[in-house]
Amino acid sequence: MRRLCPLIALCLLGCPEPASEPEWTVLADDLGGVLLSANGPSIDEAWAVGGPLGSAGDALILRREGGGWARVETGFTDTLWWVWVAGPDEVFAVGEGGRIVRWSAGTLETMDTPTDAVLFGVWGSSPTDVWAVGGDPFMEDETDVILHYTGSAWESVPSPMPAGVALFKVWGAAADDVWVVGQAGVILHYDGAAWAPVESPTDAPLFTVSGNASGEVWAVGGPPGVALRLDGDRWVEAEVPGPASILNGVAVGDDGSLLIVGSSGTKFYRGADGAWLDEFDAPPGGDLHAAWIGGGHALAVGGNFNSPRGAARRGVLAYRGASPPAAP
Repeated sequence: MRRLCPLIALCLLGCPEPASEPEWTVLADDLGGVLLSANGPSIDEAWAVGGPLGSAGDALILRREGGGWARVETGFTDTLWWVWVAGPDEVFAVGEGGRIVRWSAGTLETMDTPTDAVLFGVWGSSPTDVWAVGGDPFMEDETDVILHYTGSAWESVPSPMPAGVALFKVWGAAADDVWVVGQAGVILHYDGAAWAPVESPTDAPLFTVSGNASGEVWAVGGPPGVALRLDGDRWVEAEVPGPASILNGVAVGDDGSLLIVGSSGTKFYRGADGAWLDEFDAPPGGDLHAAWIGGGHALAVGGNFNSPRGAARRGVLAYRGASPPAAP
């Protein structure tokens, strides 16, 4: 059963004055599917996606609407692994079976793709310049999958260094400055003309890459938990305020704030002033997969995505800030 915190329950009757200090609030912890990604230009335009991961149920899409959250009916069971919000009414999400869906003008459509591999990440510089990456982590099927959409069709792009690995996430600062990370510590960079491998200081899987407009870029992974940051033109290991077996998600705010999430409720928050907080003891306490941050707000999503196929899925949506939105 979904549980609402007392503050959210009060908001349904008439919201009190916001709390003076930001804190973590669990908005939902039993969504009937895990949540694996959250994205958006602002908290009021945020989306979150996930799904059943081989268990019963349909893919899960939530979007902010009217101060709360609305579910978007999907009608398919392929879990969605990542979402990128291009604008108020332009959203791309990718997932199992090579599925890519696009929300445009209030309609959700499945796009034709040249792969059946799981697509783990998506990002674009515009709705007509979008990248998606994926592959088979168990190396029994397609690997090193890179797809590009230029407004008419999705096309496969050869990897510059086929390593027989799954590529997990893609993020860019601009159309000519795009990063991809994946298994075995693989890091790739696109300069607007071609993809090239970049030296990595780790051979641990890297699950997420993210940055901001000021040029700060981070990547996280594990096990053991590892955090990397871009220092000029090279990647270096970065210190975080606590231990973690796996770091799954990272988000970098334009104001310099940073949120890293991972296994067993790991939450490392860095304020715009550069001060780190280890918020492991704050709810939620389960495995977290992805983070979003912006404008003094932050989201963490996850659930029991590490449970075996067939297990009943429980998705988690948590908010960090002074005035939590209504629950889905």
